This record gives sequence, structure tokens and C-alpha cells, in this order.
Amino acid sequence: GGQSNARNVIIAQAFLNKPEYFAFLDSDDYWTPTHLEESIKAINELNAGMVYSVPMFIDDNKNPLFAYKMRLEQEPTYANLSQANSIHISSVVMKKTCVETVGEFDSELDCIEDWDFWLRTVKAGFKLHKINNVSVFYLIRTDGMAGKTDANKLTKFKKKHMIEDVKPIKLNLGCGDEILEGYINCDMD
Repeated sequence: GGQSNARNVIIAQAFLNKPEYFAFLDSDDYWTPTHLEESIKAINELNAGMVYSVPMFIDDNKNPLFAYKMRLEQEPTYANLSQANSIHISSVVMKKTCVETVGEFDSELDCIEDWDFWLRTVKAGFKLHKINNVSVFYLIRTDGMAGKTDANKLTKFKKKHMIEDVKPIKLNLGCGDEILEGYINCDMD
């Protein structure tokens, strides 16, 4: 049923055990031994609903990769997250109340369902906090889901969050009689 449905099934089953926290770990990623301890400590000290750490991107041979499209330096505000996802799911630890409030992963957005979930978490008023240490190793594969965001899913995502594509404005200032197509033509007259 796709990764969104798989995550939703696991969350529903986890609720039967009355958890205090949720953490995600995709099958090809791994944590440092202290990831959960440090994350839960940060949640409590910062009074955050969700924390995440900086991932180290690696290849199949565990070699570090540095060129990846996530904006890791940005603060987790709605404005920033609506432009680009900077949170890797395997680094996330969140309070149960976040999951109860935000609900399920959107199964129609398989492969960007986490991005949607983070935006809904911020929109619901939860404080997100980035922990600036590497505690997650994220395997980048050429056949992985990270590169499979298609145009239809991205369009649905943008409509859901009312995100408009930012396009540059072209100005032709002092154009006189020279009107250029695709430009805003301005002159004193």
C-alpha cells in the first residue's frame, strides 16, 4: 500500500501500547546509539512537540555524500518548510500528542508524505526544534524513494498547503514604445 499506508498501520498499532513518543526509522537508515536518548531529552528540555537531527547522507558503501537537496540550515517555520523540506523522517522523534493531533500520513502523497506531515505539525501549533548533531545515517540510493516525487504529487501537495510557485517578475522600465512580451512594461506615460 505504499510507505504512507505502512507508516499509518504502524502508528495505529503503536497506539495500542500507549506510547509517549514516536520515532521513525526507515529500513535502510540507522541511528547512532544515543539518538533516542538525546532526542527525548531535547523534547523535554525545549518543551518541543517534535525534534529532529541533522542526517549524514551516505552511499551503499557508507561513504559520506554531501550534495543533497535538503536545506538543512533552515529553521523549521511554516514559511521555510512550505518552500523546501529540511527534515529527514528517520531523524524525527515526536510526542504522542503531535501524532494524535496531526493524524495520519496522506497516502496520496507517497514519497512526500513526511513533508506534508511536518507542515501540518507546525500549522497545528507544535514547536519543532532541530538538534545540531549527526545522529542519523541516511542511505541515498539511485532506486530509492527520495528521487521519486512526481509532478502530480507535488501539485496536490502545493494545492493542499496553498503554496504558489515563486516566479521572477520581469520588468521593462522606461520601455517607451518598446513593449516586450512576458514583461511588465513601465514608463512615465
